[in-house]
Amino acid sequence: MQIDYQIAQNLYTGLNTSVDQLVDYVKETKKIINKLDNNESWDGNGFNAYKSKLSKLVDNFGSCCNYLYTLNNNIMSAIDRYKQVDAQVAQALSGGGGI
Repeated sequence: MQIDYQIAQNLYTGLNTSVDQLVDYVKETKKIINKLDNNESWDGNGFNAYKSKLSKLVDNFGSCCNYLYTLNNNIMSAIDRYKQVDAQVAQALSGGGGI
């Protein structure tokens, strides 16, 4: 399988966009739960269990997202390094020095 730089860039952008959207969804869900809690429109054991599970998810979600962002940035750095090497090889093959 061959992936060119544009496809890799698109994958990088797509992953960042997806993680951004996940963060937004979790924040919005937390707002809804807080509104439900403040309005007392849903109460009882079911709500408390749901709220507890959501709180645990939200507490851990930031570190998971940071890991994905870091991993994705490392991939982009590798792509940039491959581009530099390709440019040097192309320059050397064209007789322009380089490597």
